[in-house]
Formats: sequence, C-alpha cells, structure tokens
Amino acid sequence: MGHNSELEFIYIHGPHHDAIPSGMIAVSGNGFLEGITRYTLGAPTAFYNPVISFMINMAEVAVDIKRHQYIPGVFPRLSKSFLEVFQHSIHHYGLLEPYSIGLKTDKMYTIWLDEKLTGFKWDNPIQRKILSLYDKYQK
Repeated sequence: MGHNSELEFIYIHGPHHDAIPSGMIAVSGNGFLEGITRYTLGAPTAFYNPVISFMINMAEVAVDIKRHQYIPGVFPRLSKSFLEVFQHSIHHYGLLEPYSIGLKTDKMYTIWLDEKLTGFKWDNPIQRKILSLYDKYQK
C-alpha cells in the first residue's frame, strides 16, 4: 500500500526501491520507517515469545531475500521457471506496476487487477529483457 501515497512512498516504503534490486533490499519489503511501523503497530510478531518471533522473522526474511534477488547469476538464484510466472522484479526497475506481487500461476493470479486497472501487460519488453539476461548469465 506504500505506493499509493507520495508521502508514504517517499518517507516510508520508497527506500526499499532506492537500492539495487538484489536480495538485500528485501527485509520483508520495507523501507526503514516502514519496518518500525509495520512491526510495532501492525503485525504482532514483535510481541511474541522471543524465540517464536525470531523463527517467524527468520523464515519471512529468508523467503523475501530470495524473491528480491533480480541479479542473474548471483546467489540466491531464482529459477527461470519462477521468473516466468513472477514479475515483481519489474516493479523494482523504475515502474510502479505491477502493484501486486505480480504472480501468474494456475493457483494464484494476482496480476489480473493490475491488468484491469492500470493496463499492465504481462508480455512486456522489460520482462523479456530480464529473461534474456537470465538465459545469458545464469546456467
């Protein structure tokens, strides 16, 4: 939701987009202030038993790091088959679309709202370029 307001994007969520799109920008998709507000005012994980909180956050951050690694050939590697159904990377290359996580599979079709409301096209030049880079650098 941090993309819909200029104030929120600049000060809360935006720093997440300022970094090179590698796994290290992930940290649950947060900007610096967003992390504080999300985990103290939103998700109650910070108030769980410390061991349980650590385990939940560790798992969430590990998955998020992997899903934000958009540099071909750099660890952790995303498979090309995953990138063919997941277009969140485009969102980190200077565009706001897709606003959703950009997943298009038989079981989950989160991209439909972007296609209907913003005119986002699933087959686009940026995605084709990303896939060609993965073909070139990631064996």
